Amino acid sequence: MSKTREFLTIGVSSLIIALVLSTLNYYLTFKPELESARNSDKLIKLTVSDESKTYQNQISDILSQNRDLHTSLKEMESELESTRMQSSEILYGIENKIDEATAKGYYLSLLDENSDMSKSVRMVDYFDDIKGWREHIVDGKKRYTLIDVYYATDRKADKPSIMKDRFIGKRDKAKLTQYGITQVSIPDVHEIGNIETRKLWKFEFSEDPEKHITIADIQELNSTDYFQKIKNSIKDSEGKNAFIFIHGFNVSFEDAAKRTGQIAYDLEFKGVPVFYSWPSQGKFSRYTEDEANIKWSQPHIESFIEDFALNSGVDNIYLLAHSMGSRGLTRAYVNLLKKNPALKSKFKEIILDAPDIDADVFKDQIAPKMADIGTPVTLYSSSEDIALKASHAIHGHTRAGDSGEGQLILTGFESIDSTNVKSDFIGHSSYADNIAILSDMYYLINRGLRAVERRGLNKHQKPAGVYWKFKRLPD
Repeated sequence: MSKTREFLTIGVSSLIIALVLSTLNYYLTFKPELESARNSDKLIKLTVSDESKTYQNQISDILSQNRDLHTSLKEMESELESTRMQSSEILYGIENKIDEATAKGYYLSLLDENSDMSKSVRMVDYFDDIKGWREHIVDGKKRYTLIDVYYATDRKADKPSIMKDRFIGKRDKAKLTQYGITQVSIPDVHEIGNIETRKLWKFEFSEDPEKHITIADIQELNSTDYFQKIKNSIKDSEGKNAFIFIHGFNVSFEDAAKRTGQIAYDLEFKGVPVFYSWPSQGKFSRYTEDEANIKWSQPHIESFIEDFALNSGVDNIYLLAHSMGSRGLTRAYVNLLKKNPALKSKFKEIILDAPDIDADVFKDQIAPKMADIGTPVTLYSSSEDIALKASHAIHGHTRAGDSGEGQLILTGFESIDSTNVKSDFIGHSSYADNIAILSDMYYLINRGLRAVERRGLNKHQKPAGVYWKFKRLPD
């Protein structure tokens, strides 16, 4: 029994010793490999860590590049928009250049063997001088021009919070005449003769000064400040010029302001543009009420023109009237110069376009008095003016601006038949929406040229005297 225990003890001890020796041998044998494995593991971890950092850096670079790309895309988008606008401007310029070339070619074709080249070229010069035919440059600035247009009116101010509708079609019996300045914006894309307005079919629900002619501001003034501002505006000007425009029937205050701004811009008028707005109802159906109102306004127009001549500091005044506005202007002018003939030197020209006045009354009662005063008068008429034909039907008598039944040929007047030139669909606004008449007015006002010196007009002779007619434009 004791031997058995001894043998077991020896066996277990031997086994333990063998196991220890075996473990020691294994450790000694594989220690380098274990160390190598540990180092490899560390290296792997370090490598993974480095690669992770590299990936993180790459991701950061990618994000940064993405941001740069986003910025670049934005810049490209901006450049594309700029390019698009430039393309539009170039196309617009090309279209106008084509029209300009056509117009120039036409007027040059009017030369004949007996014509004076220096006179003929003047008409062509108009297309180089006038703003509406110049190339437009996209420079990041606002693409419209603001013009100060002075006004006087005997309309009632009923909507002071609504700028463009401030003055309505009612008579202001308390103040009689109010004064102020409107700022009219003319877009760079403006075409000569047009009043650019918003178009619902283009989904234009509000006015944009870069697309439309708008009233940007209205400033009401007392008469003292009004005339002082005019004096200040012309004190450094070369000619100290102004024109006063009297609109016709079916015209709102807003319409009159925009039209005056458009005329001043298209004529490149170097002076003060002014309009007198009488209480027209601004509706075709209110013709008879407009007739009553222009008669009521006539003494106010007379007083205003007198005050303007005396207090504005302007040396050269051009009087323009259209349609029914001619009734107020002509009688006011005759009465004023009869009362104060010393003012005659202030008035350089009277321009009547499509005057809606009884032709017999005008010929017998008004024109002789105007001729006696001696200020040159230009009368534009047409045989295709539908509005004047309607007035003829209403009154039963031919109108002074209708050349259909006989062009008025009057002493002291230059009568010009504009039938051959295109106008609006009723042929009643040719003075302001037709380039041929605008160019004729340009040389009449800016250069002081008489009809015989202005190209594009044919001279006609009748027993009553000479009148002029626009040459027919090519289709």
